[in-house]
Amino acid sequence: MNIVVSFADNTYTETIHAAKKFGMNFAELRIDLFTFIDVDRVIHERNKFDVPIIGTIRSKKENGNWKKSEKNRLSLFEKIMPHIDIVDIELDSEKINTEVIKCARNHGKSVMISFHDFEKTPDVNTVVWDAIGLGADIVKIATKVSKEYDIRVLAKLLSDFSDIKLAIIGMGDFGLMTRIFFPALGSFMTFASAGIPTAPGQIHMQDMYEQLKRYYR
Repeated sequence: MNIVVSFADNTYTETIHAAKKFGMNFAELRIDLFTFIDVDRVIHERNKFDVPIIGTIRSKKENGNWKKSEKNRLSLFEKIMPHIDIVDIELDSEKINTEVIKCARNHGKSVMISFHDFEKTPDVNTVVWDAIGLGADIVKIATKVSKEYDIRVLAKLLSDFSDIKLAIIGMGDFGLMTRIFFPALGSFMTFASAGIPTAPGQIHMQDMYEQLKRYYR
């Protein structure tokens, strides 16, 4: 089980220490949420951590805060690539995702290809195949869940693609059970927040720790 804690910038050392106490295995830098975005700021924040870093510059299209062009986003990805361990790029970012993946390969970095649907849980089998076809090491799928059927759709992915590293998340209040129990079904990562949630239904790292401690060794 891997717990990912998401951070913006200006993170206090005490918060990072608390995250490690609560089981953080990876830190996700949500660079699109930084108060000031440039490569020096990314390096400064990255150097606060001694766990593997996921570099995410989430597009506006997928509920992120990136406000500049895709050309600028690609340029920033290329500049930060030597300083991160895993890059997160959206499947739907068709203008730049192949170049981001190519850059990651050139630097020996892992690739997480992500897909988000904030309104519903669609048929996502093709998402997995498309992401693998692009070269994903990890496929992250996060969809809005509002009924038990949605949970079953996502859970089935973990059975059907058990040989692939999948990070499967149900967003929204109804999706809390996926964040807690899907790791037991094989989901490679679950995400928690260090402060303000970065996705609907994301819970604080301490709450995640308490929940996981209750159900897992």
